[in-house]
Amino acid sequence: MMSVRYGVVFMSLRFIPMIVLLGMSMMAPSAAHAVCSLNQTLPYHYPAQRMDETLQDFAHRSGCFVQISPDAMRDHQTASIRGRYRPLTALRRLIRHIPNLRAESTEEGLLVREIRHRT
Repeated sequence: MMSVRYGVVFMSLRFIPMIVLLGMSMMAPSAAHAVCSLNQTLPYHYPAQRMDETLQDFAHRSGCFVQISPDAMRDHQTASIRGRYRPLTALRRLIRHIPNLRAESTEEGLLVREIRHRT
């Protein structure tokens, strides 16, 4: 089962373990020309808020696909940021206070990975 809302595809966990936030393919026409450029600085202004809300807008604004598991987003808020950043730097700043999440670039865009600490 799949539903589409605000350029983000949510898929049932039974079928796929990742939520893929789309940066281009299903956006409004005004932002459809955005292409993920990891070297371009863009203005970002986000208050601390729910992670899903921030990442939806971030994907739209940056033009970058963002992959993150639903469990990694659960009950988290992003940090606030204001300024001009490259997309990967901005994403890292948004999640900087969540110790088990790491952002990295991939061929498809950006990935937020959940790091499991060994005990």
